[in-house]
Amino acid sequence: MFRFFLRLAWLTLWRRKIRLILVATMIGVSMAVMVSIQGLYDGMTVHMIKSTLRSDSGEISIYAKGYRVSESIRDSIAESGKMTDTLASMDEVKSVTSRIKATGLISTARKSLLCEMIGVDIASEKAFGEFDKFIVEGDLNGSDDGQAIIGKQLARDLGVKLGERIVYSTQNLSGDISSLSLRITAIIQTSNIAIDDRTLYVTKPRARELLGFAPAQSTQVAIRVREGRDLETLQKSLQERLNGVEVYRWQELYPSVEQMQVITDVFNAIGFGIIMLVVLIGIMGVMVVSVLERLREFGIQMAIGVDYRDLRLQLVGEALIMSLLGYLLGAVLGGVMLYYLYNTGMDLREFSSGLEEFGFNSIIYADVRVGYFTMTLGVIVAAALLSVIVPLRRLKKLRLLDVIESET
Repeated sequence: MFRFFLRLAWLTLWRRKIRLILVATMIGVSMAVMVSIQGLYDGMTVHMIKSTLRSDSGEISIYAKGYRVSESIRDSIAESGKMTDTLASMDEVKSVTSRIKATGLISTARKSLLCEMIGVDIASEKAFGEFDKFIVEGDLNGSDDGQAIIGKQLARDLGVKLGERIVYSTQNLSGDISSLSLRITAIIQTSNIAIDDRTLYVTKPRARELLGFAPAQSTQVAIRVREGRDLETLQKSLQERLNGVEVYRWQELYPSVEQMQVITDVFNAIGFGIIMLVVLIGIMGVMVVSVLERLREFGIQMAIGVDYRDLRLQLVGEALIMSLLGYLLGAVLGGVMLYYLYNTGMDLREFSSGLEEFGFNSIIYADVRVGYFTMTLGVIVAAALLSVIVPLRRLKKLRLLDVIESET
């Protein structure tokens, strides 16, 4: 009986092909656009998070006690070398690096700005976060310790170009002012505003010499964690295992990035609500009109003994078939659009200066998740089932006398 009424619903829909095609197209196009927008939103957020992890914090960062409050070089990790060796041997750890950070003044002949100097080991940073891929001008091939790498926005604010010299000054461990004369050999853009706007990279030997640090002394140890590992559990384990340090997850260091992820989820939820509303209104309108047009047909079915529950099954089948056809169309269109946006991206270089202010790239790539399609399927099916409530109430109140009177 179920198969009979399902087939009847299918045949009934094709009696009005234009209406079916229009409704299915409306659902499909709405779904494809929404899935694409969701992919772009998630792609922007994922890119921002990955850039932040690669360029600075990793999934977990370790500092000496009090450093996050004071940001003083006196609050540093004395034996960072032993710590990095210990961490690198852990199964959960993918890669680890140590850095030396200090705030000071970067100067040219024309201008001076506050800046954060970071002493790094370039080979270690390449392994940690593919540092070389952040380079937009210059290269990392030089071996001269007098070379420096500067954030793109900082270079723009200072008005410096490749090959030009700058002077960096800060206070060392003794309390004296120390300075370095450096030549810009590379400019980086990480999409991490904190890096691009105010950071200068130098080699670790130069940073230690400037600040008076011991060979194994650092201010930060950053960790990349293997996929699937629980960060909170690892954080607690490291905090118990390591003495005299504070262990932070990236969400604690960059709450604004996590908030961006939450906002994206809210936008996606609103998008699903819009899809559901479009499907609900579209199918409900069609089903109401369909019931009103077919009062005589339903009356005849009832007269020959067809139960209301069977008619209800037929209408529900019609709504589901209509919505699923729209879903299939939307899945194909949405899949094609996401594939294009994932591989080619959306080119917004015309607005690059504005996007860079917020840490976004000028070419935005979409993220692709199976959940886009499974969740949309659930929303569309739910909307289809809700859309038949009003038509079914009208059908339930139908009396044979009403059908006869409408015919006379």
